[in-house]
Amino acid sequence: MSETLGICEGRVIPHPKRPEGHKNPCKNWKPITQVHDEITITIDGSGDLKFLETTMAEPFKILGPTETKRASFVEPYDFWSRVAFTVLRKLVSDDSRIADWTRRWNCFWRVNTKPVGGPILRNQYGNIAAWWIREDAIAAEIEFLNKFFGGISE
Repeated sequence: MSETLGICEGRVIPHPKRPEGHKNPCKNWKPITQVHDEITITIDGSGDLKFLETTMAEPFKILGPTETKRASFVEPYDFWSRVAFTVLRKLVSDDSRIADWTRRWNCFWRVNTKPVGGPILRNQYGNIAAWWIREDAIAAEIEFLNKFFGGISE
């Protein structure tokens, strides 16, 4: 039987087992769940790491201080929906009920990687790509960014 790994106080440890009636020695233990089966890490000349922040990256975050920057936006394809989305998301926190609601809009979605100097993703015909299912746009975003950060061009 394999153990579930997690992060506790900056260390990667297995799930803390405890006898019946004993307190958990690690109150902030968070499991590392595998959402994506690979991670691309770029190391620059000064030794700094660059990677997408996913659950697979959790073990690397304990190596030292981290700085998180937005790499891209998955946003509505339609102009006016995108304007409303952008305004709402600037007014509320990322974990608010309104932000959650905006993620569930029934619309086409596009991927904008301009925050890292990338393009708005396009389809094979050169048009801006659109996904009806937001999770499909996120999967395309992750695939593109892993290639982009790894220096792989299509």
